[in-house]
Amino acid sequence: MAESKGSAAQPRFRDVIATLRPQVMFWWGTGVGVLVSGIGVIVLFLLGILTTNTSGLVSLDSEKVALRIQLELEEAGYSTTVQCPNPIAAPIGFMFQCVAQDLNGNVAKVEVAITNVLGDINWNLRTELPSGE
Repeated sequence: MAESKGSAAQPRFRDVIATLRPQVMFWWGTGVGVLVSGIGVIVLFLLGILTTNTSGLVSLDSEKVALRIQLELEEAGYSTTVQCPNPIAAPIGFMFQCVAQDLNGNVAKVEVAITNVLGDINWNLRTELPSGE
């Protein structure tokens, strides 16, 4: 009565892949590569590694900049407190001034330059402070 059509073995996935033409494999590989790359870019944006910041501004925490300068001045033998402008958002190469004051009330200007997008800085004393030794 009913004919048995399912007597032949069903093809396995690797058998199907093996019979595809090279052109089809190329397009499948390209599609998967684009999909994986797109997911990777989205993850980098979400983690903040990539950004669409086209203005080129670097934001700095003024308290951290002041603390770094203060600690480096202490290593050089100066007991000071340092204050920097707040907020600091500027392009790479921008220079701004902070103020360092020692325990005797002497004030010195500190010139600070932003060196890269990571927020690294270089600084120099523009006026001298008496040594704390």
